Amino acid sequence: MSSNDPYIRQIQLSIQYIALTFGFPILILGIIGNILNIIVFLHKASYKHNASSFYMLVKSFFDLNVLVISLAGDIIIDGFHANALTSENWCKFRVPLAYINSLCSSSCLCLQAIDSYMCSSRNATIRQYSTIKKARYLIVGFLFVWICNECPYYFMKSANIIPNLTCQTSNTIYRTYRSYFTILVLNIIVPITIISLFGYLTYKNMHTLNTDGQYRLSTLTKQTIRMALYETIIVLLFKCPFGIAQIYLVSTANIVKDVYRQTKEQFITLFFYFYVYNANAVPFFCYFAASKSFRKQVIDTIKRIRFNQRTNLIFPLGEIVGATWQEHWFEHNQLLTRVYYGDDLALYYDDDVARSTVPYISKYLSDAWRYVKRNYGSFGPDERLYAIFHTGRYSGGHPSYYYSASHDFKNVIDQGAGPWFEQLGSMDIPTHEIFHIVEMASFNTQGSPGFW
Repeated sequence: MSSNDPYIRQIQLSIQYIALTFGFPILILGIIGNILNIIVFLHKASYKHNASSFYMLVKSFFDLNVLVISLAGDIIIDGFHANALTSENWCKFRVPLAYINSLCSSSCLCLQAIDSYMCSSRNATIRQYSTIKKARYLIVGFLFVWICNECPYYFMKSANIIPNLTCQTSNTIYRTYRSYFTILVLNIIVPITIISLFGYLTYKNMHTLNTDGQYRLSTLTKQTIRMALYETIIVLLFKCPFGIAQIYLVSTANIVKDVYRQTKEQFITLFFYFYVYNANAVPFFCYFAASKSFRKQVIDTIKRIRFNQRTNLIFPLGEIVGATWQEHWFEHNQLLTRVYYGDDLALYYDDDVARSTVPYISKYLSDAWRYVKRNYGSFGPDERLYAIFHTGRYSGGHPSYYYSASHDFKNVIDQGAGPWFEQLGSMDIPTHEIFHIVEMASFNTQGSPGFW
């Protein structure tokens, strides 16, 4: 049957229409959403030390790559019939790269579901398996595995099927392996099974915790679990129909079909290919809908990000205090100098504190504050600890909290009189003051009746 047949021509025009009108909105919204995810997760210090949020961050990178490499290519090929993008060299570059990113994204989704289950478990041993260090190793490991899985494609001779304009290998065995194992099993069946199972187990854990109240999750953990569960539901909504369509195509691959059936199946296949890209495009909107805290962070990030021309870095306004800080509380009246600044700590000295102590103090307090945030939740909108050290004045120490104007709405520990690290136990006072911040401001809770 000629492709000039009006019915077939109409379906082909419908295919082109879907690619342009359905593909472009997914591409644009997906790129914007994933970029916002990356910015928020990178700028919020507490997210960098939580395994679930780390998986979300890395998944956003892979999802962005999938949309730019794979979806944009499909729009150009199917929407504009660009034959150049189905050349052998281009196919060998685009197809493996697209599947590496897609498989890595699915791996992050599965690891995220498993981590949510571990974090919500009442068993302390299971919870201990959720660490940022293990998460990094797992991401690198899966990336290596999927690169190895896709490497054979570079050595296979590609065949350009016209007019379908698809990239395929001429090696029948490898093509069958990709159709059944890589696409159907690894990219569809395994992710759907894992996120369904662990999503259900996580939901049961959360229900149990809400019922008995014996173990309390941190605010950050509850937030990431809720975000992960929302994403699981939405991803299943997009992956399951695509999986059913793929099972049908694989099971009928050896059946002789007339041109009408082939054209109809091409239309259905293309529709579900674009439909499943939503799974890579919508995570940001899932997180935004699931978490009030995430919504606030997104809005604050959009409003407060500015470009710092001196360092060519992007910083949120209001979170970076100046290089100096004038004390204006109690009898304190020193002009402090910032000697260290990181994701977890801003360290200030007066003129008499030895600068040689900066490496030790900054490491000790950064480690301590990360531990506190990991176990005792959020401490206001600014996640940093502001530590002030004096030598030769202001004996003892005191804390201040993010909800207090006395110290410019920062979580502060202020201590003297030193000298620091010249005697055993010199970190006792700073540690003691951190305990007070935990008591008075953990889980964004203001005040404690037990404070003395």
